[in-house]
Amino acid sequence: MRNLATIVLGSITGVIHAETHAVLPGGSVQEKIDVAVDGDIVAIFGGIYNENLTITKRIRLVELSGQEVTLGGNLTFSGIENCPPLEGFTIGSNGDKNIIISDTTGLVISEVDHTAGNSIVINGESTVEIKDCSLNNLDPDDGILKISDSSLSGRVEQGGGIAEMKQIAVGGDVVQESGSLDLFDSTVGGDISTGRDAVKTVAFRTTVTGDCNWRSNRSWFGYGKARSFNFYGSDAKVVFVGGEIDRLGSRVVGMNLEGGKNEYTVVNSYIHNVGAYSNYNNESNCIEISGVDHMVEILNNYFSTNHAGSSGSQHTIELGNDVKNAKIIGNVFREDHPSSWTKAVFAPFGVLVEGNLWAGIEADGHDFLVEGGVSLGKNNIRAHHASLFVDGDPYDVAEGSPAIDAGTEDARYNDRDGTRNNIGPSGGSWYDPEGWTTEKPVVISFDLTPDQVLEGVNTEVTIDDVRAVSGQ
Repeated sequence: MRNLATIVLGSITGVIHAETHAVLPGGSVQEKIDVAVDGDIVAIFGGIYNENLTITKRIRLVELSGQEVTLGGNLTFSGIENCPPLEGFTIGSNGDKNIIISDTTGLVISEVDHTAGNSIVINGESTVEIKDCSLNNLDPDDGILKISDSSLSGRVEQGGGIAEMKQIAVGGDVVQESGSLDLFDSTVGGDISTGRDAVKTVAFRTTVTGDCNWRSNRSWFGYGKARSFNFYGSDAKVVFVGGEIDRLGSRVVGMNLEGGKNEYTVVNSYIHNVGAYSNYNNESNCIEISGVDHMVEILNNYFSTNHAGSSGSQHTIELGNDVKNAKIIGNVFREDHPSSWTKAVFAPFGVLVEGNLWAGIEADGHDFLVEGGVSLGKNNIRAHHASLFVDGDPYDVAEGSPAIDAGTEDARYNDRDGTRNNIGPSGGSWYDPEGWTTEKPVVISFDLTPDQVLEGVNTEVTIDDVRAVSGQ
């Protein structure tokens, strides 16, 4: 016979009248789960309960008000529709216990500490929301996941499904093997890597301590920071907008783009602290693109290199011989130690190089040089870098800067106020001077041509299918 009780729960306002099964210290939580029916509550007194738990019906586990409960085993939710929430609790032990969610919808997990466990695993036709939690690892293999305002000491490994992650801190890597991933306002302590089966990857206002190694069919990195950005897929659309790559003096390419038949757009971004190798066969470029049949636009960026000590050819941008459908427009090339080996652009014949600026440490110490068959177009100029920006900030053009209205005359690349293109990352139609990193970002859509943009309106960007658009 089941007991009828009245329990005041700390997480719920007022008094709840429900059929309740109390678990005393030393008792079995699973025994009470087994006898409960849909709508019942299993109320657990403070203590540690080292048993594996499986829930297959609409019941709710609760901690009694003011008491701390540790569930030390695996916790499994399976086949539940409109599952009641899971709130509170310390779950897991010894780093090897999981929360497993299979074919369960409507589950909300909040204020759970799973740092002593292994991973939250989500599969099947599940819909799960996680918020205000401290976790170890996260493995969404299928279904739909939303996670916000949470931290992970370990990594995220997405095997599929749809995952939206907002304001989270990940201590390790984020790996996306398949499915769609939207990552907002977050930090990643390791790398972000995506597989060839990944449909879409978006990282917005996200700081990546490591590298981005992506292959997603739709890849969008905006208004964030990473150590490098590398793309290896094919038949993809790739947008890198308003981002920063800091190589920290490393002798490695800042952005390496490979594959075939991709649309690459790199705009209003800042790639800097690229060091130098000492011989020709080891070049260290800001951007290197190889492969065939790409469409490439490199527009209004700031590239900074230091190739001092190099005895071999060094390029800021290097395009392979098959990368011919490319535009390099409105960029600043800063080289602190130019030499006869240093070239701004290495590219084949047919690539458009127009309206760029070479900014060496001397105003007249080095020409804007190209190599590889490409020839310079119109309006490429040279200037001392000290005259360009306020306090060296590439997004803050100094009054009287030679970069003002000095870029391409092509009206498609005019600044947002309709004037001629300012050279550098604050120029062009994509740049929003009142919020490119704050409340009103300019967001390029996957489904628009590279010459069209949508202006953001507030703090949140929503992702609709494969489009990146500003949302209410």
